[in-house]
Amino acid sequence: MTSEGEKAKCPVLTGFVNEIHFYDGVFSTYCKSQEIAQAKRTKRLIVLEMEKACEITDHLQLLRRQNLAAELNLDYVGEIYEERYAFGQAKGKYSEPVYSIVDTESRRIIHQFPPEFRGSKPIINGKTWIAKSTGGYEDSDGSYAQSWSYTLVDMMGEPVLKSDFSHVEQSEACERVTYLAFGRLLGEQGVEQYGYHYLDADGVPMHTGYSNATPFSHGYTLREVRNGGLIFLDDEYGKVVSTFDIGKIDRIEYSALGFNSKLAMIMNVTRNELSIYDFSGKKVKRTARIKNFAQENLSPRKSVSDEGLFFATVFRGENYETYFFDKFGHKKLGPFDMAHDFHEGVALIHNWGRYYFINSAGKEVLSLISAIDAGDYHNGIALVKYNKFSRFIDWTGHILFDRSFKEAAEFKEGVALVTELNGLKHYIDQKGKAVFEKGAEI
Repeated sequence: MTSEGEKAKCPVLTGFVNEIHFYDGVFSTYCKSQEIAQAKRTKRLIVLEMEKACEITDHLQLLRRQNLAAELNLDYVGEIYEERYAFGQAKGKYSEPVYSIVDTESRRIIHQFPPEFRGSKPIINGKTWIAKSTGGYEDSDGSYAQSWSYTLVDMMGEPVLKSDFSHVEQSEACERVTYLAFGRLLGEQGVEQYGYHYLDADGVPMHTGYSNATPFSHGYTLREVRNGGLIFLDDEYGKVVSTFDIGKIDRIEYSALGFNSKLAMIMNVTRNELSIYDFSGKKVKRTARIKNFAQENLSPRKSVSDEGLFFATVFRGENYETYFFDKFGHKKLGPFDMAHDFHEGVALIHNWGRYYFINSAGKEVLSLISAIDAGDYHNGIALVKYNKFSRFIDWTGHILFDRSFKEAAEFKEGVALVTELNGLKHYIDQKGKAVFEKGAEI
């Protein structure tokens, strides 16, 4: 199955998409008429046709990737970008992964990266980011974390910029600004700027040198003036839309909490509070505070789900509790020991040693008896892990593919890496059929 965002990319579906827009118009125009029932039935049939067509498209692309891998003696060929380029992977001299760029039109490898590099981002406008490990460091919780250096290259592996960055994120739903990069940016005159920089898909700097910033989401971003206690909300053209005066504090963190809902989330680390603001032009109004917020729970990608909820962890003395809040910061569901964001209408909950899924009303819809871990639903499939095996299940909890696995990973790029009970390690597609028999890890 293909996600909603991916369906629009299916080239065979143009007519269906236009028809759906038409019927959406019918819904708004005739919402009180008898014609709504027929429009709903017609729309449902069109959606089913879309899903069927996208399944066929996905299957054909997977076959194409398999054939390329076999033809080019690669262990794996990833998702095809811009209907032409893909990342390939094979084992190096010491079984380390070696990445390459594959031209699917000419059916050849056009560039192979040294073993210390790996592909890290999608291919956009014939360019992609590659990452090189620069060692590691001890994280705040005592765990070991690996650090990376990111370089923007073209399809021949040639650097597009003179600068490398320690962190790169991709913007969402923004036409002009594609990436947020952190590090030293070397300008044309040899002037070096340190901080956060906004780049377009070709690596051209759009806005540079911020002391702190978030990726663009729905055309907006948050940036901080160093040590000033001011946070500016900018549009993608660099125009200041609103200003948040949070006072002079040691350090703040912030996140785009559903810019499509005209909301922003700002964490005051000094006071250990999470505040949610709405905005309209120059007027900014604080809507709610979440006190005793667990700092490590703040994510730059955190946003309000389709259900209008987001989760946050707060601490009560030595104990942590997780709640779901609405977009104004009011508690709606919880407390739980652990929770995941909503995916496809349900959220994974871990409470009192038990895993289960809930809907947006907080009602338990599926219990995962004896599970020791589980993943979110993606395209109607969830991975559940038990003591000695793993399984994939559908919405009803029914076991898919008529078998269990010794080990399994979640689906990525249409395939999942599994180890059968007999020890055989390979990929399967979303129907459980073996693909990419060499089984290189991705």
